[in-house]
Formats: sequence, C-alpha cells, structure tokens
Amino acid sequence: MTCLPFLSCNTANKEATDGKKYLVLKSDSGYVSKSDALEFLIANHLTDTLDDYWKIRFPGDEDTIGKYYPSNTNGNIILLVKLMDYNKAFERLVLMEISKDGLLLGHTAYDVTDDRCEDAVRSFRKNGKYFIITGCGHGSGLGWGYGYVFDHVVQEGLLNSIGFTGFCATYWANPDQSQRITSTMETDDTSVLLHYTIMTGWNNRGDEIQWQPPIKADVRYTWEDDHWITKDSALLDRFCLD
Repeated sequence: MTCLPFLSCNTANKEATDGKKYLVLKSDSGYVSKSDALEFLIANHLTDTLDDYWKIRFPGDEDTIGKYYPSNTNGNIILLVKLMDYNKAFERLVLMEISKDGLLLGHTAYDVTDDRCEDAVRSFRKNGKYFIITGCGHGSGLGWGYGYVFDHVVQEGLLNSIGFTGFCATYWANPDQSQRITSTMETDDTSVLLHYTIMTGWNNRGDEIQWQPPIKADVRYTWEDDHWITKDSALLDRFCLD
C-alpha cells in the first residue's frame, strides 16, 4: 500500500503510539473499503462493532464504505463514509476532514440516505473546488434530487441544499400538468451555475404524458453569509424541485 504524496508513510511508529487513529489511503482520490478504514473509525470513536450490524450490512472486508478527494484549499482529504452502529439498523453518513498525515480533524453527520436514491457514497463527487453530496426526496406523485455543495466540511443543518432535479405528476399550478427537471452544473471560485432543463407535459386521463419541447433556464448560486443564495428565486418558485 502506498501513501498519498503528502502523507507520511511512517505508519508503524504512529500505530505503536496512537493505535489506528491515522488513516493511510491508496491514492490521491478513490474508494475506501471496510478493511481500509474500520479500525481507524473505531479508534476515533465514530463507530463500534459491539453487535453484528457491520457484518450484516457489509460482510466483506473489501466492501466499499467510503469515497474521498483532496481539498483544493489545503490538500487535506475530504472523506464521506458509511457507518453502522450497534444501535442503528441502517447505515448513516459521516463527512470528515483528514489531515495530510492521516489524522482526523473534524466530522459531521449527513442524513441523506434513502434506499430509493442513488448510493450517496458512490455519487459523492467533486466539481472544480467543490464537493457534492447528493440526496433525494419522494412524495405522492413527485420526487426531487438535491445536493449539498461545499469546499470545506460544514456541519449538517448549517448548509442549505441546492435543487438539482424534480418531477411532479400533477404540478401544483395546474393539476393536469406534469413537470420534469434535470440539470448540469458548472462552478468557479465564487459560485455554482445550474443549467436547468424543464419539461412540461399534459396528462390525458391516464394516458402517457404528452411532453412539450424543453425550456432551458440558468440559475447562479453564490456563497454569501455561509449560505447559497440566488437572485433567481422567483424563477425557482416555478420549478418542481421540492
């Protein structure tokens, strides 16, 4: 196993003095298996194996439990990992920052897990300097996808999400109208630009929806006062995003 270019490879001495509190990764970005990280997570009091939840949910040592990228700001590692606890029947997500020498610097939980959504760890990605955790929601005849976008670890509850996709079988403005929204993203150092594609269709008494030609709309989000804000909120109010 090789260390990251900016990690110390003197793991034997570290383990002798600090147990398994230092995490050694295989490359500058990629996936983390249970065998890579479980002892590190236990040593840092983030999980335990008192019961069999880890064995039930992730029985194999090479099962993927995390994904990571380097930060553009300081070179530290940003890792999103799934945890199984003795008192939890379902996995939970923890976002953490790890120093250049593999030491845990901080962490926070993110509650975006849903069996109907794309796997949050595998969909964890980086765009420019920003990291993105995706989640989704569902209701009767509707669904939406969103993302938490950040360049450093932010405590859950303090970071507002950005709507990415949406679907309403009966759009609230007109019960005979459906709406489907997709998007692509661009980023720069100070903002996130979403290119939305809005499809509008009409419900014909249970028949297939008759979709109209798509409409394009761009919405720019800027980071101000620790929140993502946009001047296009009136436009967003017309979207079926949540």
